[in-house]
Formats: sequence, structure tokens, C-alpha cells
Amino acid sequence: MISRSLKIPYLWVDALCIIQDDVDDWRAEVTNMSDVYFGSTLTIAASDAKDSTGGFFAHPTAADSDEKAAKSRTFFIVERSSSDLLVHIESRGSAPDGMSSILHTRGWTLQELALSHRTIQFTQSELHWRCRHAYWTESGMTYDPLSTVYGNIPVSGNDYVREPVLTWWKWIESYSARNLTMPSDRIPAICGLIKYHQTMTGDTSAVGLWRRSLHQDILWMRITRLAEKDLASPYLGTVPSWSWLSCPVGVSFDFFGSHLKKTEISDHTTIQDYELSWAGEPLISDIKSSKLTLSGPARETFLEIAPEGRQCNPPYFLIDGEIPNFTEDALPWSCAAQFDREQERVPDKFLCILVRRRVDVSTGYRTETFLILEPATTISPHEKFRRIGLGMFRGYSDRFSRNAWKTISLV
Repeated sequence: MISRSLKIPYLWVDALCIIQDDVDDWRAEVTNMSDVYFGSTLTIAASDAKDSTGGFFAHPTAADSDEKAAKSRTFFIVERSSSDLLVHIESRGSAPDGMSSILHTRGWTLQELALSHRTIQFTQSELHWRCRHAYWTESGMTYDPLSTVYGNIPVSGNDYVREPVLTWWKWIESYSARNLTMPSDRIPAICGLIKYHQTMTGDTSAVGLWRRSLHQDILWMRITRLAEKDLASPYLGTVPSWSWLSCPVGVSFDFFGSHLKKTEISDHTTIQDYELSWAGEPLISDIKSSKLTLSGPARETFLEIAPEGRQCNPPYFLIDGEIPNFTEDALPWSCAAQFDREQERVPDKFLCILVRRRVDVSTGYRTETFLILEPATTISPHEKFRRIGLGMFRGYSDRFSRNAWKTISLV
């Protein structure tokens, strides 16, 4: 009805146009999704519908509605000269920016929003219009479509080629926190984004990362707490440890340096070799084997989580038996780190490889972001390693020496 009213003769509905129980048809269409969304005139989104029966202006269940209404009611008494005026303010249901809707918790829908030229979002209470130049709501709110405030994500367009790495990072930060019914769909659900990025940059896909920016892309870090169900999928065992796809929850890129502005940045990791083979068609089949060979300044560090810093995200660590001095600093630790697939680990010595150093140009204060690695086999000497986390040293002196260079292979 909506497409007819807009005089658009053709309508694509994923659930109808892709034969859901036909594996061959599913595989053929999944790889073409970038063409579907990027080539569409308009994408229509039922943002608050829980499923295909929810409708465009979806309403919460009676119980949820009553509870939310009770919490959202606010009353003010405004004094006037003759009498008091009682003002009742009540939430309009969905979030004003539309980005907190049910639709934006689903993994498959990210590429719909990112690749479409124009999108109309139907929320519980109003319509939202978004294109590459504007973001308007029916209630009169206006947002910058290029901003990432309020959980907004960058859209495709001519500006994409200016900062393709940062745009990809924003896409994946949003995508990694979304839900998928089938964990094995994590790569297929962004096939459209991968194809678009590849077309715009000429780069080569590397399991959710990119060949040219691989030395920066490995700066991803888990930012969401893990639950037992997150680690239950056998799919995680087939993904290389250096890819964010091996982490079952939300990630952030360059977390330790994103808040620092006037700093000199130097990247210290060099990618020597990269190999990847698929069991079948790339992106929609299982990963058969992979190897990433890199070199950079290295050191072994004894890491022990600080009891007082355990609840921080990421938590703080004691390194090499240091004793924190709380009389001089409320946050006396010089190291923060996060393990990729575990909340905590038994204190131990780990191999660390420096990835990026940031130095404040005015004070000399610096941060050094590094990979945390463990041997992939028990056979010595260790030639293959597995990434298990990301960490950061901070202070006024370098922790990594240029003379302690090491070349390793990651699996």
C-alpha cells in the first residue's frame, strides 16, 4: 500500500523474495544484498515491530504499555497569578532518534540502513525520514545524518571514501552488539557491506577486517560483558582469533585512544603475510584455514587483575607485581586490558605485541596499545600464537623497546 501510494511499482521483501528453506537460493541472494539496498528508491522500515506480524505502527503489549506509561508520566505544577496549572508530560513511546528501536537490535538490518539512499522508519508514534543529507522526525526533531551521536551510524555515499576505515569501524561497532538467531550468519549478514566497501576502496576483505588497514583493524576490543550463552556456539572455534568475529559480543575500535585529541600517533605493527581459505564460496561458507604473520616490538608481561579495578570496563591490571599507590592517584594503575572471550584469567605471563603508541604533544604522556597473546600449541619453540585480548600501558615512558622486535604467526 505504501509503495503504491508513492507510485513505486516494485517491492522487495526479504522474507518473501528469498526462499527461506532453499539453501541455494539463500546463498545466491545474500551476496546480492548490497545491490538490493543500494539500488532501491526507498527502504521502508517497521522499526518497532517484534516480528512480521507487528505492523508499521507497532504497539507494545498491554503489560509493557501500562508499565512504561506509569514510569514515563511526569507532572509539574506551574504557579500563575490566579491559579495553579497542572502540566502532564508523557513519553511518546519510542526513542526520539529511532536508533533504540527493535529493528536496530537485529544484525541483518544494519546494511539496510547503511546502504539505502533513503529510509522511512515507522515507529510507535511517528515517522522518521533519513537520507544522505537529512534526518527528520515527524515531531520536528532534526539530526545530523553524518553524526554518530545517539547511536547513529554513517550511511554510504560520496563521503565514504574520505574515511573508509573509520566508517567501517562504526558499522562494526553497531553490528557486533546486535542479535542474530544463527551465530553462523555473522559474516553473511554483512555481505552487502563488505561488497560495498570492496567496490568503493578496492581493498581485500579479511574476515571482517581489511587487508590495507589490517595493522589498525586489529585494535578492536570487547566492551560488553560475557555470558555463558555467548561462548556456547561452536561457530566461534572456526574464526581466527585476530578477527572481531571471534568475539561473540559488542566491540569497539581503538578504544584506548579515541578520546585523545592532540596526540602524535605511531603504528608499530607490520603485516608480513596474510592467508585465508574458505571451504566453499567466500563469505557464505565456513573458514577452512587462516594465518596472519605480523612483526612488532614485543615483551612478556605478568598480568594480574587489580581487585579494586575489577569492576571497571575495561578492568585495570597490576603488571609485573607492581603495588598501586592510592595516596598519589585515585587510578594508580598503569595498565588496563580486556580479554576477548573470558571475563578474567588466572594471573600469568603473556606475550604482548605493540600495535599503536599515542604521545600527547604538550605533556609527553603516552598510551601504548598492545595485543595479548598465548601459544596456540604446547610444542616449543612456540611459532603460532592466538590472540586472547587487548591492553594498554599508560605513563610518561615507553614500555616497549624498538630493539625487542618479534615476528609471529596468529591463528
